Amino acid sequence: MSQEILSLAIFELLPGEEQEALATLREPKSVLETSGYSRDFLFRDSLNQQYVLLRYWKSEEDLRNAHEDPKVHR
Repeated sequence: MSQEILSLAIFELLPGEEQEALATLREPKSVLETSGYSRDFLFRDSLNQQYVLLRYWKSEEDLRNAHEDPKVHR
């Protein structure tokens, strides 16, 4: 049985660029979830203006397949 793999990203968005940056994150998230590769959770720390993205890959194979899938890289 395959185990999920957790990827973690912590980042800060430039002032005034938040909406555009978050919109940019939505497209790959949608493709990854629709294709069954992963599921994402995005959190915002309002104290220090950081975002935390947790991505749970379904398996190591799905992670590899997503990196090779042209739909993910549009």
